[in-house]
Amino acid sequence: MKPPPLPFVPPRKESRWRWHNLWPVGLVLLALLPVLLVLKWRFDLRRELQRELEICRRAGQPVTLKELAALHPPVADDENAWLLLLDVWRDDNREFWDAWTSGRALPQPKAFREDPSLPILGAEANRFRAGQPLTAGQRAVAAAWWKSNDVRMTRVASALQRPRMHFPLNFEDGFAIPLPHLAALKGEALRFRLRSLLSAEAGDAEAAVSAIEAASATAKLLETEPLLVSQLVGLANRNATIMAVEDFLNRLRPADANLARLIRALAWAPAGTQHRLALNAERALSRSFYALPPGEFARMMNKQSSSDAEGEPIDERGFSIGMRAMRFAGLAGSDELLLLRTVRKAGAAAEPVLANRESSRAAFAAAAAESKALGLPIRIISAMLLPGLEKTWDNFARSHAETEMMRLALALERHQLEHGTLPPSLDALIPAHLPAVAEDPFSGRPLRYRRLDHGYLLYSVGPDGVDDGGRPRDAKDKQQKTWDIPFTVERPDLARPGAPSFRRGGGTAPVAEE
Repeated sequence: MKPPPLPFVPPRKESRWRWHNLWPVGLVLLALLPVLLVLKWRFDLRRELQRELEICRRAGQPVTLKELAALHPPVADDENAWLLLLDVWRDDNREFWDAWTSGRALPQPKAFREDPSLPILGAEANRFRAGQPLTAGQRAVAAAWWKSNDVRMTRVASALQRPRMHFPLNFEDGFAIPLPHLAALKGEALRFRLRSLLSAEAGDAEAAVSAIEAASATAKLLETEPLLVSQLVGLANRNATIMAVEDFLNRLRPADANLARLIRALAWAPAGTQHRLALNAERALSRSFYALPPGEFARMMNKQSSSDAEGEPIDERGFSIGMRAMRFAGLAGSDELLLLRTVRKAGAAAEPVLANRESSRAAFAAAAAESKALGLPIRIISAMLLPGLEKTWDNFARSHAETEMMRLALALERHQLEHGTLPPSLDALIPAHLPAVAEDPFSGRPLRYRRLDHGYLLYSVGPDGVDDGGRPRDAKDKQQKTWDIPFTVERPDLARPGAPSFRRGGGTAPVAEE
């Protein structure tokens, strides 16, 4: 019997697809992998940026130019010192200020060309010491200068009595914002220091204190202007006022009413508060760099290089291509995040009274280390901005130390009036005249105090941290490596028993040991 035929099974067609035929797909996926990684990197980076910005906003800190402008609201005309000051400055240089008010290109400001022998304002102004007597020639030149400027300075003093100042700032200009009022205000502070010096030399305490009050106002009016450069000029004006107080105390014994007026006039905002304001403003301004078109940023860099003798122009086309690539890769965002975090950490360490200079520096050191660790040139913007910000702590810390020494000096003068002698230590001023002895921001220890044969010496060890016994910096001594920040007062009425005869301008007396 024949077996049944097997069912017909058509031959299976050979498949055209093999796993090895998928290699083009693999190549495409492999090529897309870096793009996917970059997209994830950029997504995570954007999330971190938003988180950092939210931290700042929750703390009330501006992160955009619009938010920065909100910190500088307009004030009523009858409170605004700027309007009266503009009238005075326009009379000094009408062409310049008319150009500014009309929005035209500003001409070169007219410089005040003073007699080189004029104290404070002349060519040798930086060599004038607080206890140094004026020569007959200097007194004559200074008296003639003030007589010719008396009406002008009376107008300025009247303007400075207004409690606030709103200079019209266009924050949309970013770092290119014009600030012609700052140099003008700095000049006014120096002129009032000269007025105070002349009055103290003549024995007119009332006029001297009034001039100090006016000089102090030039600093106070800048306290609310949210720009780093504004705050630095404010510190310079504080310094001019402090030197005016030192000039005054070296020449006249202050009455109790004089001291009360000085204490009120010199009640400035804490330097640390001003430092935080300045850092926050710089952060908002710096973020505007990241929004610039690459070509415009390159042209700005070249413009900056052209003003620098050592700067070399960059290839704008190549720079633009590189910036676009960095933005696509997320490296520009990484740079922005680095700057935001660094400024926030530095701002947390901005209060000089805490003596946390190292904490501030550590924030910038960490930023530099983070950039170098990646081995990529991602610090194009932060590398341009952070080094300058790192140095600002010392400026505000120095101002803090100088201000606290001035307050200590006024407390010592009150003690002298009440007890007829200077105290052996600053602890004797507590609590009658001070709640505590201020710390030196450069050491974390109390500010130093020494009795002199004819007065007293207060000093900070300064940025170098080395105690030089109150020795100041000598601009003529190129070999001097360390120095202190002193506040020295010497007068005949402060003489210790058995002290040698007092001689004005003889230099700081040797420190007398207790």
